[in-house]
Amino acid sequence: MVLQSLLATCMGKSLLIVVPARRSSKRLPGKNRLLLGGAPLAAWTQAAIDADNLRAPILLTTDDPELIRTGRNLGWMAPFIRPEFLARDDTPTAGAVLHALDWWRSEHGGDPDLVLLLQLTSPFRPHGFLRKALSTAEEDDTVAAVVAMKTLSVPPGKVYLDRNPITPLIAKDMDTRDRALVPSGALYLVRTEVFRATGDFVPPGTAAQVHDGISTLDLDTIADLRTAESIIAFGDWNGPAPHADPSNPPSVA
Repeated sequence: MVLQSLLATCMGKSLLIVVPARRSSKRLPGKNRLLLGGAPLAAWTQAAIDADNLRAPILLTTDDPELIRTGRNLGWMAPFIRPEFLARDDTPTAGAVLHALDWWRSEHGGDPDLVLLLQLTSPFRPHGFLRKALSTAEEDDTVAAVVAMKTLSVPPGKVYLDRNPITPLIAKDMDTRDRALVPSGALYLVRTEVFRATGDFVPPGTAAQVHDGISTLDLDTIADLRTAESIIAFGDWNGPAPHADPSNPPSVA
């Protein structure tokens, strides 16, 4: 099988989209199988991919047979069930992605140049969001990764580590005027060579793609889910969205 790639915007760089989705979740059980606006979260990720007209293979890594069926219905590749040791609550996502990359390399004879990691729990990606990251990687070969980031509501000088006693995150004599950023979870684009060498989605040389507002919502708690449902109910989202299946209930109780 010939490796598909986003040739038009990545200067011939091959692209693989990887979607990691475990079955279990402590804070919001079954979160990757939730429905939002009558459609599965996987369909919201597909809507963002379609909106940016990305023509790249999508590889799902999961231990959930139901998610495998959902992914395949969307045209995603789901050729294996993720091993149990890579699907525990304390398993870093990097291990599962490396496992998926190893499968890809064994089947296709090489690695893609770029890996785009998309989590199902970030449903509100705006039009052009994915392409913007790809353009950043295209324009500067020294950029090792592009990561979606959101702004902390407080400056870094007012952030403390939960220790006894509490400890400032940065030294008091450091300049604290810069805004502090944290990954939003909406997008990780990394050069495969760098990821294999570091095992890190935010390696040295990472560029931040800063966004705020609705698009930063990550569904990790029931409160997050209720917020997302309210956004849909009040029509506050005008970005990419799937067509709801009227035979499905709107969400979980």
